[in-house]
Amino acid sequence: MPYNYRQLDNHASATPKSGTVTSTYPPKVKVTATKVKNPKAMVKKYKDQLSAKLDVKIGKVSGVFPRGGSPAVERSGETPMGNFMADLMRSKYKTDFAIQNGGGIRDTFPAKTYIPAATGLVRTGTGPLDVTLGDAFTVFPFGNQIATTVVTGANLWKALENGVGGNYPGDGRFPQISGFKFSFDASKPIGSRIVEVTKLDGTAIAKDSKEYTLTTLDFVIYGGDGYVNVFSPARAKVQGALLDVFVDALKADMAAGKVTQVPAADGRIKKVG
Repeated sequence: MPYNYRQLDNHASATPKSGTVTSTYPPKVKVTATKVKNPKAMVKKYKDQLSAKLDVKIGKVSGVFPRGGSPAVERSGETPMGNFMADLMRSKYKTDFAIQNGGGIRDTFPAKTYIPAATGLVRTGTGPLDVTLGDAFTVFPFGNQIATTVVTGANLWKALENGVGGNYPGDGRFPQISGFKFSFDASKPIGSRIVEVTKLDGTAIAKDSKEYTLTTLDFVIYGGDGYVNVFSPARAKVQGALLDVFVDALKADMAAGKVTQVPAADGRIKKVG
């Protein structure tokens, strides 16, 4: 059974600077603390070890995948990383549709907040840019698993209403999608903002009991970001780590001598009204 480490912290007593920390919250945890003679050297040692692993080049991208703004692009409409990741998930697991929550995208790519220690990487300019494992971890830091499941037409509409509800624009629940299109009117009341949902060929997706296969994150399937009772958790199958799928795709392009392209908007999500 997993333990609540915040509770553990709240039940601990400690001796300042050095000594022992003993939890009074079961199970008993005893940690011995010692003074560090040269903390800067210790930090550098571990930073160097980490950089050696995270600064590994995993590909080249044609430009910067954007993130943020006001309202944040990934939380308000169609955005390149949303298209890229949703398309990748749907293609990998051969499902009808895919959904990536916009709030799961946490940085530009290459990442603004990740500064590689390695020299020689191309990080700025108009040409192809080098990306590293550290960039990938920074964009998708949560350790989410990808899972496949099913969704009815009615529940897909319900899910999309949740995605454009909440505190739109700017809510992390905003859906980045693949395999279908939708339009919405944010001026309408929450719960009645979705105007149209169609397949890529324009065929309407009705609010009915017809089932479609779907790839998304386990976090979303189990109700994260307000997606409650829409994605059939009992029929879900966890497939693997999102980060692995992302990194493997970039490495495959690099091995083939390709530059991974920043996707152009194709109109899969439209704001109307």
